[in-house]
Amino acid sequence: MKRIIYIMCMALSALTLCTACDDGRIPEKVRDITEKGRVATLDADIAGTGSWAKGYTVALAGFTDDGTYAEISKDIKPDANGHVNLTLPGIPEEVTKLEVCVINSIRKRVVTLYTTTVTDNGDTIRIKPDAAINAGMLAAIQTSLFDKQCAHCHSGSAWAASLNLNDGKSYAQLVNVASTKEPGKMRVLPGQADASVLYEALATNMSSPDEGNWKHDHSNIMVTDRTGLQLLKDWIDSGAKE
Repeated sequence: MKRIIYIMCMALSALTLCTACDDGRIPEKVRDITEKGRVATLDADIAGTGSWAKGYTVALAGFTDDGTYAEISKDIKPDANGHVNLTLPGIPEEVTKLEVCVINSIRKRVVTLYTTTVTDNGDTIRIKPDAAINAGMLAAIQTSLFDKQCAHCHSGSAWAASLNLNDGKSYAQLVNVASTKEPGKMRVLPGQADASVLYEALATNMSSPDEGNWKHDHSNIMVTDRTGLQLLKDWIDSGAKE
């Protein structure tokens, strides 16, 4: 009789064990939560992070020498005074530079705002820019597009098409301003990039001398920079904020 009771108890124990396995309550493995790699800290005043359209992020990001996609990144969110104290742990060995930059939804670099070379493989990398960083969307377009590609013709006292694209002048010259080349259209019409002469001139053959009264074809300016062209479009479509 005792033997029968013993066998029944063993059977019940086995059944209980199987049930515990079947219902998914498997004990978790112990995880190693130690952060590996280098650590960077950012101490900076940064303005304009809230002006970006959906799909863009102002971040502290790590890149390889020739990389255009961030190996690691962390969103930058300034406090009420525009100050940032941020720590980025676990920086991989292959990262050779850290940037305060803007990345898109696939972590591709859109524009660099501040950069520093990573040479220390042991201690914390401390980043403290000497001056405040303007991370606004228009400021990024100014430095990456207008200053580099446009201001050599659209600046000074005899700017082409009466359009001054110098820093501090471009917004007032573009947004809700009638085009001198395309009557009835705005240079930049907030919310409508496809109806804005600035974007159309860069994205289509509108400015071809064969198409109208233009002297210079602007469609080849951004042909190798589709990311920059998309940035311009998104700025206009999101309201062309100053």
